[in-house]
Amino acid sequence: MANINEFHLGTVISVPKTFIKHVGIVTGNYHQGQPTIISNTPKYGRVVEHTLEDFCGGKEFKVESVPQTYMDGYRAVQKAYSRLGKPYQLTKYNCEHLVTDAFSLKPQSPQLASWSTALLVGTGLLLTLTQKR
Repeated sequence: MANINEFHLGTVISVPKTFIKHVGIVTGNYHQGQPTIISNTPKYGRVVEHTLEDFCGGKEFKVESVPQTYMDGYRAVQKAYSRLGKPYQLTKYNCEHLVTDAFSLKPQSPQLASWSTALLVGTGLLLTLTQKR
Protein backbone atom coordinates (compact mmCIF):
# COMPACT_ATOMS: atom_id res chain seq x y z
CA MET A 1 0.00 0.00 0.00
CA ALA A 2 1.23 3.48 -0.84
CA ASN A 3 2.02 5.85 2.02
CA ILE A 4 -0.81 8.39 2.34
CA ASN A 5 1.54 10.80 4.14
CA GLU A 6 3.44 11.28 0.86
CA PHE A 7 0.42 12.71 -0.92
CA HIS A 8 -0.43 16.32 -1.45
CA LEU A 9 -3.50 18.06 -0.15
CA GLY A 10 -6.35 17.32 -2.57
CA THR A 11 -4.93 14.08 -3.92
CA VAL A 12 -7.73 11.90 -5.31
CA ILE A 13 -7.55 8.26 -4.25
CA SER A 14 -9.71 5.25 -5.01
CA VAL A 15 -10.52 1.82 -3.66
CA PRO A 16 -12.07 -1.02 -5.64
CA LYS A 17 -15.67 -1.97 -4.96
CA THR A 18 -17.58 -4.86 -6.53
CA PHE A 19 -17.93 -3.48 -10.06
CA ILE A 20 -16.69 0.07 -9.61
CA LYS A 21 -14.12 2.14 -7.79
CA HIS A 22 -14.92 4.51 -4.93
CA VAL A 23 -13.08 7.85 -5.00
CA GLY A 24 -12.33 10.45 -2.35
CA ILE A 25 -10.14 13.48 -1.65
CA VAL A 26 -7.23 13.54 0.82
CA THR A 27 -7.88 16.44 3.24
CA GLY A 28 -4.48 16.85 4.85
CA ASN A 29 -6.14 16.45 8.27
CA TYR A 30 -5.95 13.61 10.77
CA HIS A 31 -8.42 11.98 13.15
CA GLN A 32 -7.08 9.73 15.89
CA GLY A 33 -3.73 9.60 14.10
CA GLN A 34 -5.20 8.63 10.74
CA PRO A 35 -5.41 10.75 7.58
CA THR A 36 -8.93 11.81 6.64
CA ILE A 37 -10.68 11.57 3.29
CA ILE A 38 -13.81 13.34 2.08
CA SER A 39 -16.12 11.21 -0.03
CA ASN A 40 -19.76 10.74 -0.86
CA THR A 41 -20.78 7.24 0.03
CA PRO A 42 -23.98 5.21 0.21
CA LYS A 43 -22.59 3.71 3.43
CA TYR A 44 -23.41 6.98 5.21
CA GLY A 45 -25.86 8.35 2.65
CA ARG A 46 -24.07 11.68 2.37
CA VAL A 47 -20.74 13.46 1.92
CA VAL A 48 -18.56 12.71 4.95
CA GLU A 49 -15.04 13.14 6.22
CA HIS A 50 -13.77 9.80 7.43
CA THR A 51 -10.52 8.07 8.22
CA LEU A 52 -8.43 6.41 5.56
CA GLU A 53 -9.13 3.05 7.21
CA ASP A 54 -12.90 3.59 7.02
CA PHE A 55 -12.66 4.86 3.44
CA CYS A 56 -10.62 1.84 2.31
CA GLY A 57 -12.62 -0.78 4.19
CA GLY A 58 -9.61 -3.10 4.35
CA LYS A 59 -8.69 -2.69 0.67
CA GLU A 60 -5.62 -1.02 -0.81
CA PHE A 61 -6.06 2.43 -2.24
CA LYS A 62 -4.72 3.78 -5.51
CA VAL A 63 -3.75 7.34 -6.41
CA GLU A 64 -5.99 8.62 -9.20
CA SER A 65 -4.66 12.17 -9.51
CA VAL A 66 -2.55 14.78 -7.74
CA PRO A 67 -3.36 18.50 -7.97
CA GLN A 68 -0.94 20.49 -10.10
CA THR A 69 -0.41 23.10 -7.39
CA TYR A 70 -0.87 23.38 -3.64
CA MET A 71 -3.59 26.00 -4.19
CA ASP A 72 -5.53 23.71 -6.56
CA GLY A 73 -5.55 21.04 -3.85
CA TYR A 74 -6.41 23.55 -1.13
CA ARG A 75 -9.38 24.94 -3.10
CA ALA A 76 -10.65 21.43 -3.91
CA VAL A 77 -10.52 20.39 -0.25
CA GLN A 78 -12.28 23.59 0.86
CA LYS A 79 -15.02 23.04 -1.72
CA ALA A 80 -15.35 19.39 -0.66
CA TYR A 81 -15.72 20.53 2.97
CA SER A 82 -18.51 22.88 1.88
CA ARG A 83 -20.36 19.82 0.54
CA LEU A 84 -20.29 17.88 3.84
CA GLY A 85 -23.74 16.46 4.52
CA LYS A 86 -24.92 16.69 0.90
CA PRO A 87 -27.04 13.58 0.25
CA TYR A 88 -25.72 10.65 -1.76
CA GLN A 89 -27.65 10.11 -4.98
CA LEU A 90 -26.31 7.43 -7.29
CA THR A 91 -27.29 9.18 -10.51
CA LYS A 92 -27.09 12.82 -9.40
CA TYR A 93 -24.35 13.16 -6.77
CA ASN A 94 -22.13 10.16 -6.03
CA CYS A 95 -18.44 10.02 -5.11
CA GLU A 96 -17.28 10.98 -8.62
CA HIS A 97 -19.71 13.89 -8.79
CA LEU A 98 -18.23 15.18 -5.52
CA VAL A 99 -14.65 14.95 -6.78
CA THR A 100 -15.35 16.68 -10.10
CA ASP A 101 -17.42 19.32 -8.30
CA ALA A 102 -14.61 19.95 -5.79
CA PHE A 103 -12.17 20.59 -8.62
CA SER A 104 -14.59 23.16 -10.10
CA LEU A 105 -15.63 20.96 -12.98
CA LYS A 106 -19.17 20.09 -13.97
CA PRO A 107 -20.22 17.34 -11.51
CA GLN A 108 -20.14 14.10 -13.47
CA SER A 109 -19.63 10.38 -13.02
CA PRO A 110 -17.67 8.70 -15.83
CA GLN A 111 -18.25 5.24 -14.30
CA LEU A 112 -22.01 5.82 -14.18
CA ALA A 113 -21.98 6.99 -17.79
CA SER A 114 -20.02 3.87 -18.84
CA TRP A 115 -22.39 1.54 -16.99
CA SER A 116 -25.43 3.33 -18.45
CA THR A 117 -24.04 2.99 -21.97
CA ALA A 118 -23.24 -0.68 -21.43
CA LEU A 119 -26.73 -1.28 -20.08
CA LEU A 120 -28.33 0.44 -23.08
CA VAL A 121 -26.19 -1.49 -25.56
CA GLY A 122 -26.89 -4.76 -23.74
CA THR A 123 -30.63 -4.09 -23.69
CA GLY A 124 -30.60 -3.20 -27.39
CA LEU A 125 -28.72 -6.39 -28.22
CA LEU A 126 -31.10 -8.48 -26.14
CA LEU A 127 -34.13 -6.91 -27.83
CA THR A 128 -32.60 -7.47 -31.27
CA LEU A 129 -31.86 -11.12 -30.51
CA THR A 130 -35.28 -11.85 -29.03
CA GLN A 131 -37.08 -10.21 -31.99
CA LYS A 132 -35.24 -12.43 -34.50
CA ARG A 133 -36.70 -15.61 -32.97
